[in-house]
Amino acid sequence: MKVSIITVTYNAAPLLSKTIESVVTQIFSDYEYLIIDGKSTDDTEGLLANYLEKYPNTINFTSEKDNGIYDAMNKGLKKASGEYVIFLNAGDTFINEDVLENIFSSAITDADIIYGKTMLAKQSGEEIGLRGEVTTRRLPIQLTKEDMKLGMVVCHQSILVKRKIAPLYIPNNLSADIDWVINCLDRSKQTYYHDKVISKFLIGGISDQKKIKSLTDRFKVITSHFGIWGAVVAHLSIVKRYLLHKVS
Repeated sequence: MKVSIITVTYNAAPLLSKTIESVVTQIFSDYEYLIIDGKSTDDTEGLLANYLEKYPNTINFTSEKDNGIYDAMNKGLKKASGEYVIFLNAGDTFINEDVLENIFSSAITDADIIYGKTMLAKQSGEEIGLRGEVTTRRLPIQLTKEDMKLGMVVCHQSILVKRKIAPLYIPNNLSADIDWVINCLDRSKQTYYHDKVISKFLIGGISDQKKIKSLTDRFKVITSHFGIWGAVVAHLSIVKRYLLHKVS
């Protein structure tokens, strides 16, 4: 059951080591590790030179200019050869060294999508708490496309998708991850909820930095899948959920 683990990175050398270490120390061995770099100007290439020397048959490293994070993720998808794909970007980590082994020892090889919980963490490494408990985004036990109306309820660091159903990401949209998961769910015949934490997600990404564009792009994505009225109702629900969360 080969897994393609894809890391996209740009000028994130200080964060990249812990991501790489969380992959190369996995007990599960049937994986390929693709690192897609956007031609970083920091010490990323020097850092990777050391890892490539140590793990020459494990890491596939590419460094070239791209048109942003989702263009880089598409490059990873095009290079991937595993049955499943999962994205673990610079600063993110698997929760422990046996997480993939535990997932694939669960006799769920027919599942098109496997997903689980996510631990949020600061850049210092301090854990904040489970994403479904400390934010408004509750992870459903049976994930459907309807759940995605309310935003990215599952982190891409904690969802494995069969490569044969995984589309490319739409360009120039900060909510392309929501669109991607919806399309994957549309194509999926069976999902499997792994009731454990899969990854540790570093907060403070591009969507957090550009909130207005992220919200606008999300509205466009939800409209494309559920119509304008569906998008309006969904965003009213998001606002209500947020206000209730703040009060509680």
